[in-house]
Amino acid sequence: MNRITVTGKGQSLIFTFEEILKYFGSGKISGCVVGVSHGLISMQLAFPMLDAGRPLERREVSVRTAFPGAGARDALEMVTRCFTDGRVVVDKNMPEAKDAVESPRGRYYFEYSYRGRTIACSVKPG
Repeated sequence: MNRITVTGKGQSLIFTFEEILKYFGSGKISGCVVGVSHGLISMQLAFPMLDAGRPLERREVSVRTAFPGAGARDALEMVTRCFTDGRVVVDKNMPEAKDAVESPRGRYYFEYSYRGRTIACSVKPG
């Protein structure tokens, strides 16, 4: 489960945790590794529910998140290109995120939208 598959113009694209860490750069900063993990895992959980288990067209995924950390940002960008294309909103004060676990950078809350459907993922206490 250390990878995710999406499509780019109909072509299958597979991204691994290790590749996302390389994209991040030095990536051995523990907080950023946690952010990469949360970004990847939230996509792995949400994406299958957005289109009946089929890989999503990466440039059609929109993101709202309360977590501005660099690790999660790079995971989201590498897989969906949402920052490059302007399909992301980062708001540390999202009311929907109030019950999500908080880190020094923000709350681990991610919302993914795709072709009219939206799924929210968050890390809850415990």
